[in-house]
Amino acid sequence: LRIFTVVWGDNHLDWFERACIKSLCWPQNAHAIKDAIWTIFTKQKDLPRAKLLIEKTGVKNIEFAAISEGVQGNSPQMGAVLLQCLLTMMDASIGDGSKVLMAPPDTIFGEGTINSLLIAGNKKGTSVAVPHPRVSPSIFGGIKNAMSNAELVSLAVKHGHKEWTEAEDGHPNQNSF
Repeated sequence: LRIFTVVWGDNHLDWFERACIKSLCWPQNAHAIKDAIWTIFTKQKDLPRAKLLIEKTGVKNIEFAAISEGVQGNSPQMGAVLLQCLLTMMDASIGDGSKVLMAPPDTIFGEGTINSLLIAGNKKGTSVAVPHPRVSPSIFGGIKNAMSNAELVSLAVKHGHKEWTEAEDGHPNQNSF
């Protein structure tokens, strides 16, 4: 298993710690990733903090790759940087035949999810895609230890991201045709 994360900046590193890292440290998830290779793409200035966060997971096989310090926010080059990171990860996976788990900073994995994904994608050539709702950062206050997916979905509904909640039919800011 290869885990793939692109994260930089204090805001996203905070999310990484409060969401992704926290949920991957839950017992069943931690057990499922203990032998993984985790590649973190980050800016050089964020490397020390990223290393401290990853150490919490117990994963021993960690690779860090520097991304350009010049990439800011939603700049046009950000998409190109993200694509290059993804292509690098895909090449590594193809090279060693490993599965890839995308772990963006704001992703919260329900307890036991990683093992379930690995079982679902066990057959060679299988890809498992799991959509997740966008949520507001206010969700972090409600995250407990080792939450099930059902508990997380209930929490997500209470903390929906404005792009999700405003998409509701009849909402004044709804922009669908």
